[in-house]
Amino acid sequence: MIVAKIIQEGHTLTLEDLKQTFQYSANLKIQFIKDHKYSDYQVIGFYRNFANNEYLLNIDNDGIFILGKDIFAKKGIVEFSFSLIKNDEEVHLGIVKLEIKYAFGNDSAILPEEQETWISVVSTVVKEQVSHIWDKDYKPQLEENLNIIDTKTEEIKAAASKVKEDAVESSNSAKSAIESAGVAQSSANAALEAKEKALEYMASAERSKNSASNYADQANLAKTEAQQSATSASNSASNALESSNKAKEHLDSINTAVNSFNTDYASKVEDFNTNVEDANTALDTKIEQANTDLDKKMEDANTSLDTKISEANNTIDVKVADATVQAEKAKNEADRAVLAMDAKLDKNQGAENAGKTMVVDADGNIVPGSALPDNVYTQEEVDSLLQDKMDIPQTNINIIQDVNIPFTMNSTFKILDSIAGEATVKTVGKNLFDFDYASSLNNWTLNVNGWDILPIRVPKGYILVTSGDKVGPMNRYYAYFSKKADGSVDTSLNNYLYNNSVGSIYGTFTGPVDNIVYLNVTKNQTSVFLKSFKNLQLEVGRVATDYQPYMESLELKTFSPCTNVLVDGETTINCTYPKDILAVVEALEKKVLNLQEATIKNV
Repeated sequence: MIVAKIIQEGHTLTLEDLKQTFQYSANLKIQFIKDHKYSDYQVIGFYRNFANNEYLLNIDNDGIFILGKDIFAKKGIVEFSFSLIKNDEEVHLGIVKLEIKYAFGNDSAILPEEQETWISVVSTVVKEQVSHIWDKDYKPQLEENLNIIDTKTEEIKAAASKVKEDAVESSNSAKSAIESAGVAQSSANAALEAKEKALEYMASAERSKNSASNYADQANLAKTEAQQSATSASNSASNALESSNKAKEHLDSINTAVNSFNTDYASKVEDFNTNVEDANTALDTKIEQANTDLDKKMEDANTSLDTKISEANNTIDVKVADATVQAEKAKNEADRAVLAMDAKLDKNQGAENAGKTMVVDADGNIVPGSALPDNVYTQEEVDSLLQDKMDIPQTNINIIQDVNIPFTMNSTFKILDSIAGEATVKTVGKNLFDFDYASSLNNWTLNVNGWDILPIRVPKGYILVTSGDKVGPMNRYYAYFSKKADGSVDTSLNNYLYNNSVGSIYGTFTGPVDNIVYLNVTKNQTSVFLKSFKNLQLEVGRVATDYQPYMESLELKTFSPCTNVLVDGETTINCTYPKDILAVVEALEKKVLNLQEATIKNV
């Protein structure tokens, strides 16, 4: 029920259509109606209750917000404050007051005297509350567990079906082996018959030799062929018999395996689990060996890298030489242009124009000025860039405070010298938002002036930029970054991360000087926020880059493509780190090419 309407006219607020409101009411509504001149502004509202605490109002797209039970806890005056926000502009509209009149009979009143009556009342309240808790907390978890059980059951059924299919296939193979054994036995019998016939031929040949000498040669030949046939038949019989025995052994083995599977399925499951553990152990061994191989490859890569660095340096030197030649040509052309213009220009332009060049102004006249664009580098800048060609893979650095180091590789800092102190030094990858850390509500300070607050360690003094998945509006919460830890509104940052009216908002803001930024989320909505911002990235810079999960180390590791060193305390560490030389060379080449193009363009 809407008990009042707050009408905006310019910077003036009026309370209209007011209905009387009494103590112990709850969930009544008020509608804020904007002036049409401010239709593209966002409304932000707050209220102050009887404990003098300020809370943010959740105003929907129709301007309606709900008054909770705390507003009606006591009789008296409740104050509402509103402001309109558009980009960097914020307009405050003042205060509206609502009177809460006296009433009695809240939900803490004593129960009726009659036993049956108060038992009925309590039973109804308890039943509704238990039903609400069941639907909200336990029923979804139970349904999720049932789904997991169903999934695991289907997986077990599928595995059993696969085992059964394998057993059927083995049985078919056994039948095929039996058939092959039968064929082999037939071949053996045929071979024996052939042997007997060969013996008969041999005897006949012998008789023919004794009875007719003119057939002796033929008989001997027949004898030899018969002996060879007999030997071949004997070998075939032996091979066939051996194949038959092997087939029978294979069949017996298959029958034993099938019987063992049917009678000892639970044992096979246990053996499977044992095999999985053995496989995991073997995997760990292979991973350890892979790491060893990787170290060896890294050493080989460093050797190869030295060669590539030398080649890159030579390439850059050639390009710089080419740029120098082009610049010399440009200078010669300019000198010829000066000679050509001598007859047309007054050479004496006055001492006040010393060091300037002659350019064509907007009216077409030749006047003293600068013809070089802003992106042309001076010789000093070029020399500085060329110093970063990275002849040596390791780069020196002195770590005494927070620092963001670009162009780093996945490796470690090499400590050259360290001055001990009371300090903790941690390295973090590109993404400064630790989702696992944020997922534990123990790391949040809950309900501070209506906000749940998470502290996030960042390198102090750097520009920060956010990025992530697009999240739509109307999720009934707000989220923003603040330099303050008390939940109060911080207008010093362009810091909104989620606005209930427009959805997710990503952008840049300057980090705090005390190295902690506070993420504020509407109270009791932190879990909803985390489901939507699983891929949130907070990084140093002005332009967001591709998402990378949070990584950290207390062992001074470096990460690709950059490393954030976070120092808590006082220390000095003189060390070196491996720089991504290819990325540095690529950036350097782009700058040298810009210099060359700018020089040629302005000849």
